[in-house]
Amino acid sequence: MAHGLSGIPLAWAAHQPDLATASWRELACLPGVGPARARAIVAHRAGLGVPIQASLIGLIPGIGAQTAQAIQAALAPQAADGPG
Repeated sequence: MAHGLSGIPLAWAAHQPDLATASWRELACLPGVGPARARAIVAHRAGLGVPIQASLIGLIPGIGAQTAQAIQAALAPQAADGPG
């Protein structure tokens, strides 16, 4: 299996992880999130005891505004092509 720069399998790159349940390995595929930030997300989620919403991802220490926006964009539902 081919791996990207972060050591994460490239096949996972097209996968949209669920912030509430994804492993750090799945989260590391998000833009601007590598293994360290992914582990921080999982640790923060575990500490809260509640699901994390994409709109609040910027509140996690170590995730700045640009990274939060990139994550939110990556997790946003993609608009379906209309008829025609």
